[in-house]
Amino acid sequence: MSLVIDSSYLVALYNVKDVHHASALSLAKEIASENLILFINDYVFSETITVLQRRVSSDFAIQVGNLLLESKEIERVLESTIFSLSYEKFKKFASKGISFVDASLLATKEYCSADKILTYDKALLEIVS
Repeated sequence: MSLVIDSSYLVALYNVKDVHHASALSLAKEIASENLILFINDYVFSETITVLQRRVSSDFAIQVGNLLLESKEIERVLESTIFSLSYEKFKKFASKGISFVDASLLATKEYCSADKILTYDKALLEIVS
């Protein structure tokens, strides 16, 4: 099984004050116990460390960024690989309230033939459900 990781999940996982922190920790334990393929794209990486910088601190955002980049469990999907497909998804679903970064998750899922998107984003969940 393979998962595309959204910033909403990563922020919840690393920010102890996030409303979804306990849920994200539980999911992280499940993921660690299974042999899953995880994907993150550059847009999600950028959004994650930016949100953590604003909500926690710059130093913490850098630590998390380093963890994500050094992780052997997470495969990075380059922005240039999915840009055109992301924009096509954005045009298709923008009226449903998704952002370009959300559209990039849909593109990554398609490009990598991933099974699911790991997110807490309600607008995105409505599309992928």
